[in-house]
Order: sequence, then C-alpha cells, then structure tokens
Amino acid sequence: MLILPSVSRHSAVKALRWVCQTVSPVISSKIVFEKVPPPSLWPEIIRQADRHALLLSLYLALKHRSQLQEVPKEIVDFLELVFDLHQRMRETLCRQMIELSQALNAVNIYPVWLKGAETFFQRSQEGRMMSDLDLWLPDLQEQIKALQILENLGYSAVADEAPWKNSHHYAPRIHPNWPVRIELHRHVIRPVLSPLLPDENARDRIEWLEWQGCRVGRLSAEHRLLHAMIQATVMATPKFSFSYGRLMKELDVVQRLETDFEGHWPELVIQTFKLPEWQNKVEPFLTLIQSLFGSFSPLPLNSRALYQLELLTAYPRWTILLGIFQMAYSSIGWRLLKSPHQIPKKIMQYVILLWRGQPF
Repeated sequence: MLILPSVSRHSAVKALRWVCQTVSPVISSKIVFEKVPPPSLWPEIIRQADRHALLLSLYLALKHRSQLQEVPKEIVDFLELVFDLHQRMRETLCRQMIELSQALNAVNIYPVWLKGAETFFQRSQEGRMMSDLDLWLPDLQEQIKALQILENLGYSAVADEAPWKNSHHYAPRIHPNWPVRIELHRHVIRPVLSPLLPDENARDRIEWLEWQGCRVGRLSAEHRLLHAMIQATVMATPKFSFSYGRLMKELDVVQRLETDFEGHWPELVIQTFKLPEWQNKVEPFLTLIQSLFGSFSPLPLNSRALYQLELLTAYPRWTILLGIFQMAYSSIGWRLLKSPHQIPKKIMQYVILLWRGQPF
C-alpha cells in the first residue's frame, strides 16, 4: 500500500518522522540534520514527541549527538525541565524496586523484573518512561507469598481480584508513598498468546544478577526483545480499535535490537513470526519500524500500520469520526444496545475524543 502524498507531506507527519529519525539509534545524525527543522515546525515536533512518549528520548538523542545548539532555546529549556523531572522519578522508582526486591529476597524469593523495570540494570536507557513496575514469579507458591509481602509493605489492590483471575498478572497493587503501581505476573504474557513466549522457555533462560545488594532476574536477551515486540503489537491496547499506541514501544524494540544484536534479528525471534498468535501484525509492525526508525525488516513489506498511523497523525478528527461510525455498526455497537445505560458515557467519551483530536 502506498502512502498518499497528501498524508506524507502533512506537517504533523513530517514532524513525527523527524522525531523518529532523531531518536533512532540506527539513523545517523548527519541524515537527520541535513535540513534543520524550521522554527515553525518545532511546536508540532514537541506535540508529536509528547503524544508518543518520546520527549525524553528526543532530548537525550539531541544531547548525545551534541545538537542541542540547533534547537530553539525555549525548546531546549522545556526539554531539560522534563528530563530533570523524569530523572527524579527514576530515582524514586529505583528505590521502590530495591525495597520490594529486598523484602522478597529476605524470604528467598528472587523477582524476575520485566519490561521497563529491568532497564534499571540492563543498560542505560534514561529515556524510558514507566507507569508501573512489572515482576514475574514462575512459582505459584512464591506468587502467593509475594502478595502477602506486598500487603505487609502497605500495598493494596486497585480493584477486586476476581476480574483479574484469568489475566497474566494479579490486580495491580498501589502504595500511598510510592508513585507507580506494582504488577505481579502469573505469566510473562497473556495465556492465549503463550506459544509466542512460553513460561517454561522463559524460566529456563532467566539471567540472574546481583543488583543493589539484591538477587534479581531478567529474561534472556532474545526473550527481552520478543517480549518487547509482543507488548508493541498483539498486547498493545490503544484506547480504540482505530487508534494507534504510543511509538515509545516501537522504539524500545529498535533499541533492544541494536544494543543486544547489532541490528540483526535473532533466529529464535524470527522462528516465531509464522505463529498465528501474531494475528497478522508482524509484517505491518516490521515495516513501520523500518520506515520510521530504519531497522531492517526480514519479512515482506506491508504498509498497513504505517498508513494508519500517518492518516491518524495528519487528520486525527476525521479518522476518529470514521472510527466511531465503524464501531457503531460493529459488535461493540450491538453490545451497547444491550446495555443502554452505558450509551451516555460512551457518547461523552467520543465528544471529548473529537474535541481533543488525540486518540492516544
């Protein structure tokens, strides 16, 4: 599928593409700055970077490439403020992880930290934003003990446990003195997707580390990459079916691929690409990161996701309106008719969505 010129030339799309090229570890700074964005484009650059949780990555990329002098001063001041606030947040999250790891180690339980949490001891990734901390305990008895330890530390469930009984993690736990919630995993990923990353395979290849005086685990490099890709595709949860998730997750895949495998897809990951659990999302995903971030796709190109993202970026309200009509005549609309008390709430959600023009 070709990208329509009217979409690809839109200022918002240009800004998004420039942000992705700038934060990419694959595309050289020379290519990015062959043509410095005009001052008029910087507000849109910041808007797109914010929408996709890439503000911190943008600042770090510009700083590490010694290119902040190319950026308007007020933009640099803003990015530095955001970065300073984020660094304070990371320091707090690190202390939160240490407290829980120590409490678990005290009873001979060793947590396997997942996703953003393991970047604290995997590699320097200062730009990774997190809204929760995920850990996995493969053993059921250890999970039960860990839930009691969380309660003893002052954590409480955000909701009743019953709706989470079939989830890959227990109901999230929150603490009045810590900023983010803890998600204790029963499984690495949703059980329905387990052929992509079976628990037993992940357990057999756990890498154990000594970190901040604690014994902790992380998935193997191949499984970390595969997990990041699953999170960005079949486990991505945009607010609406016609929406598209934040590109922070796509960048995470690209960074792991470059850092751990020098840009070459490992065979263990490639072998999973034919599994039906990917739901035909692999080719569009790989095409998307190749086009935006420069990572080579080992599969045939499929521009479906790229076109969807660029159309949504260029014309968000028209795309949202079309999506609302599609949903109204889908199974979602029929379910609403069976629960008419929910209709006013949904209408209000869509009105706000159209007013904001930002379905992220």
